[in-house]
Amino acid sequence: MTTAKKPQEEPSAAYKLAAAEMRAKVAANKLAIEHEVLPSGGRIRLVLKGRPIARSELDALFGPSAIDLPELRQALK
Repeated sequence: MTTAKKPQEEPSAAYKLAAAEMRAKVAANKLAIEHEVLPSGGRIRLVLKGRPIARSELDALFGPSAIDLPELRQALK
């Protein structure tokens, strides 16, 4: 029967362990920000409970469009 050998610690393994420990400390001390949107499963999910902005209000809010094509202007009318 052979005896179990203690695995040698590699420099990259020590770095990974220290990085994981630091991430755990940062996560434990993190304070939640009100209305913060966090990803879930790699995606940010939002529920929008508002009304769309009317076309007449768009220019007042965001200024005139940088792209002004006559074909598109006629299609919107």
